[in-house]
Amino acid sequence: MSSPHDRSLVQLQDVAASFQGVQATITPQNSSTQFGIMSIHNLERLNFESFLEPIPVDPKMERLQLEWDDVVVSLRNQPMRASVWRSCYGPMIPGSTLAVLRLNKKAKKFLLPAYLACLLKSDITSDDLSSKYRKTTAGMYIKLSDLREYEILIPSIEQQEAVIDAFYATELFKIEAIKLVDVRERIVQSTLKQLLRENR
Repeated sequence: MSSPHDRSLVQLQDVAASFQGVQATITPQNSSTQFGIMSIHNLERLNFESFLEPIPVDPKMERLQLEWDDVVVSLRNQPMRASVWRSCYGPMIPGSTLAVLRLNKKAKKFLLPAYLACLLKSDITSDDLSSKYRKTTAGMYIKLSDLREYEILIPSIEQQEAVIDAFYATELFKIEAIKLVDVRERIVQSTLKQLLRENR
């Protein structure tokens, strides 16, 4: 593929290598191989920049180590969650319910990791992939092989940046809204406590 604009849709496997995380095998505390383990709960934000406490794991896990700008997605539950890994807090590996998409050298020239994360966590992608999910005892699940074949639209870099900016703005709005709700909840609880104390 010489350019994404040669055709409107491109399969994920054409622009990114991918692998699935594994269940971490804990080793004795004196092990020199220690990693933070990402889970689906770490994919709330578009960029993952947090610290995860490292734990000693099997040295074979080192091959799964995340690299800067990897797109980490959830394979379990809908809608899909996705984050771009940009943590400076030490090495990490993905848990068993996550998959990693690592853009190839050609794709990095015309596809922004943050745009790919935005697209994969969007309602449009959720609708497109709904038939690929299978029900398991632990919830809905999609195979990595099905995700690899998913076709994505790659617009110009300028359009990708506009999508990213819109997601960031929405994310910040949600954060501020949650803070406001927390403040109001504390005010309500404080008022109720005061009222109960005065009437006892």
